[in-house]
Amino acid sequence: MMLGKKTKYYVLLHDSNTKSITFPIKAPKNEFDHKEQFAGGYPAIFGGTDIGGLAKTLQKEVTEESRRTLKVYDKAEYFKQFYNGETAKDRLFFYETDNWQQTGTEWGRPKNRDEGEMMEIVTLQLDLFNPKDTKNKILEDIINLSGAPGGSTSQQKEFFESETAEAFFKFISGT
Repeated sequence: MMLGKKTKYYVLLHDSNTKSITFPIKAPKNEFDHKEQFAGGYPAIFGGTDIGGLAKTLQKEVTEESRRTLKVYDKAEYFKQFYNGETAKDRLFFYETDNWQQTGTEWGRPKNRDEGEMMEIVTLQLDLFNPKDTKNKILEDIINLSGAPGGSTSQQKEFFESETAEAFFKFISGT
């Protein structure tokens, strides 16, 4: 019996000086336990299930999913919401922040399943996109420009139908 929907928070790292976004690419198979992942092989947005508030959750998720190479600051006012979505099981809230930094830690092998979820981190200039393009064109551009390897046919479908894909579209198109 399900008692209610889980709350999940996500953050797109934005650099307003360089006009770029930084995000992970989800590994087709988790690099720690080698299990196929939802929308694996495609661009992702840092985040996960609420563990005690927006800032605490996003700080933990960015640290884990970047394998300790990036960090965000733990103040809720640093995160600006740009989209929220819903699935059958979850309420999803998407934010952007320019209050983040590289830690100086080298990208290494995952120490656990959470770190094995992502295969790399990508930064793309926003001026590579036409915000007036269709959703599919913007998503195809994100995939191609990021060098995401893609995954299985089902993972591709999962990505294009995901709230993450919708969030990328909303952020880039400004809608």
